[in-house]
Amino acid sequence: PGDVDNGFSGWQGIRAAQQRTSRLVPHTGMVVSVDQGGALHYPHKSEVAFRASLWIRQLAYADDTARAQGPTFLYATKTAPDAMKVTLNFHASNGPLRLAGAWTCDKVRPCVWPGVSVNVTCCNDSSPSIVSLRLHGIYYHTDRPGHHGGNISENWSWVPAGITLDASTNTVVAAPIIPPVGTKGWPVYYSTYLGTEAFSIEAVVVNGVGRPGCAIVDANGIPAGTYEPSPVMVVPT
Repeated sequence: PGDVDNGFSGWQGIRAAQQRTSRLVPHTGMVVSVDQGGALHYPHKSEVAFRASLWIRQLAYADDTARAQGPTFLYATKTAPDAMKVTLNFHASNGPLRLAGAWTCDKVRPCVWPGVSVNVTCCNDSSPSIVSLRLHGIYYHTDRPGHHGGNISENWSWVPAGITLDASTNTVVAAPIIPPVGTKGWPVYYSTYLGTEAFSIEAVVVNGVGRPGCAIVDANGIPAGTYEPSPVMVVPT
């Protein structure tokens, strides 16, 4: 599938630009460090240096045993235009996919929406921010008290996804996590979420939004570094 406009800025936009450069410029590799914590200066230098050394061995010395490339996202599909889950397909040359806790896993907020607990003590299938989905549709929430009054409609954008990983097929099934109707403090502190019209899932990104508490890795522990959004294709069963 072709690229979609990611609409990202800041770190997310930089990650996507770095990935695109590594794909388009010959003899380059991308060292993925999204699972190593910190912001600009991640505290865990040795692991990142080891991953960089794998690329040096592979690119400069043609060492095919280095296996520097982690899992590669291929494409995402859904069975119908209004399907409420999508399947992400990966290529993993270094063994089956698995989930591994990031250094930040104990610092990830213990909820996705206000009042909606998700167990992210370390790393499990419900950990947010590993996969995010871009929705097409409209939702409603209350206005600022004493402002205009009434309700406000907004366009859906990126939302976190709950995932299920199948190591036997190197696929991940993702479904959007939507706040329950009546959730207070969402999308902003003074509002209450009122519900949504029908929506569709139009794009998917791995590690592209926020800092994940979990990473999708191969047997060598190298994370998937897929930061550019990809459109979701309809493939009926």
